[in-house]
Amino acid sequence: MRAHGARGLVAILFALLTAAIPVGTTGTIAGATTSNPVEIGLIVPIIADAGDGFFLDADELDAAAAPGGEWFVLTEMAKNHGLTVVLDTRIVASIDELGLAVPESVSRWLAEVELLDPLHLPWGNPDLWALAIASERVFDAETVAALSGVSPRELVVWPSGDVSRKNSLRTLYEWGYSKALVSDSAGTGGISRALSDELAPLVSPDSTVSATAGAESLRGSLSQNAVLTLPRNPESFDAKRAADVVDELSEMGVTFSTVAPTSTLDNVTLSDVGAVPPLLAEALEAVNSDEELVAAITADRDELLANRLRGVMVLSRDLSAPRFDTAAQLFVADTSWLSSVVSISLASEYTVLSNAADVPLSVSNNSDALVTVLVKVRATSAIVQVDTPIVAVTIEPRSNVRIEVPISTVANGRTMLVASLVSESGEAIGGEVTLPVTVQAEWEAVTLVIFGGVVVTILAIGARRTVRRRRAVS
Repeated sequence: MRAHGARGLVAILFALLTAAIPVGTTGTIAGATTSNPVEIGLIVPIIADAGDGFFLDADELDAAAAPGGEWFVLTEMAKNHGLTVVLDTRIVASIDELGLAVPESVSRWLAEVELLDPLHLPWGNPDLWALAIASERVFDAETVAALSGVSPRELVVWPSGDVSRKNSLRTLYEWGYSKALVSDSAGTGGISRALSDELAPLVSPDSTVSATAGAESLRGSLSQNAVLTLPRNPESFDAKRAADVVDELSEMGVTFSTVAPTSTLDNVTLSDVGAVPPLLAEALEAVNSDEELVAAITADRDELLANRLRGVMVLSRDLSAPRFDTAAQLFVADTSWLSSVVSISLASEYTVLSNAADVPLSVSNNSDALVTVLVKVRATSAIVQVDTPIVAVTIEPRSNVRIEVPISTVANGRTMLVASLVSESGEAIGGEVTLPVTVQAEWEAVTLVIFGGVVVTILAIGARRTVRRRRAVS
């Protein structure tokens, strides 16, 4: 696992963007003095692992927030030493999504975090600079805040620093953001430098340096009012190692204060750094194509596209991570994502005991958008005819609709009904689902009655002729 920080993951730094020009403030310590012992600031990111980029389930939250879990350890460290916490809004939104089903340990942990007055990162801590460079799609503050479950003013953007352009700060301003943590490698003109390069290797899961030895080496390079940060990717550091290093620094006379903006930096100019991986551009193009499909079934495109946007935001978090290429390829290849939001379900099997029946099926909508789709149903053999093969259905947000499809039976036997969802323009939404159908419509009895009737008729005719012949003979 790679130790991040080669680019100086952060210097700081809240960039306060005004209507005239982008300006920033250094991340020095509020109220710090120049006397010994050394007083520094330390930024502690509490960020969910990438996963699928969607809401975290109860087990994932409990594993990280319960005593001994990664977030629990980081929170205790921040509480004990007065550190600055930046919190992934994906975590809070996932807790809200669970409602009463949230584990008690998670509720207790969140209450402790909120006492620390954390800063809020956008969903999954995306690299908005990289997203801006890779595509013309706008990830403005209003949209991202809605995806993250907070107000735009609460968001603190934290680009990785792997990719930037001279106008990257202005882009954030134009998108409506007011605060950002900025990589020290991306700016000039007075932006202070954090010691993330020195700290990251000490807290890496692969580190072989003891906490004491690591803290001693770091203590020697610390200066008054320095700002440190743990890596922005949670997979790049071990929470327990980080807590041990911070405890050792405290034992060595280092004190901590929260980080706050102090002075403005006029005309901050960024450097052109790095190149956006082609796979990120492909992922964003896939989102654009998805948006065209979504527009065909709802007027609330952002609501229905929410999880896809969240997924690409999480994907952009660390472009240099070893797993980025694989994750991006899987994202682009996922053409069935919409079927997890809007889906159709049938019974496991259906038996028809007459020459006509109404087959029930259900269409679910797990999004916050009002959705209209077409339900298409066909039979795989001629023993069943679907009387209404296409049905238009409108589903309210977070609900499901039950419909009945009329069919007629022609003969007994087994067949399959195949159902699918499409847009009004005919674009498929997910795959097909099948329903085994058994027809036992008592056709044999009907045939026997008819045959019996024919036999009776023939016998009656024969008997009548016999009577006539006898009369003629007489």
